[in-house]
Amino acid sequence: MLTQRPLNMITDGKKIKSTKIVVFNDQDEELMTCMHCQIDFIAQAKVLIGVHGAGLMHQIFMQPSGAVVEIGNYANDGRLLMGGGPFSRLSTLLGHNYMVHYPPFGSETVMTFAERVSHFNITNFVGHVDSFLQSIHFI
Repeated sequence: MLTQRPLNMITDGKKIKSTKIVVFNDQDEELMTCMHCQIDFIAQAKVLIGVHGAGLMHQIFMQPSGAVVEIGNYANDGRLLMGGGPFSRLSTLLGHNYMVHYPPFGSETVMTFAERVSHFNITNFVGHVDSFLQSIHFI
């Protein structure tokens, strides 16, 4: 069953418009075994937010003029450059608004390439998404 909950975010004293958020959870066996259900779910979405990966391909089922937000692990990843990554190009082809969010270069902790770690700052993320959605008149 899809999880639905109202979201009223407050960051740095700034209130973000209350929004209905529906979580697409890959642990939901019923949803994951029903492709038709997944398509219906995404077709109703206005905004798709996800970590860089195959799940962002679901944008092909969204209506044109939707918003796609890709979360990157670190700043110097060429797959996340505007027009350089598969999801930004797909967004362009499908007529979606696209943005990528990643930590500022140098804020990630690097041990080895395989152990690269990012520290996710939710305040920066919410502010970035809020600015993006305002710029395309979604909020």
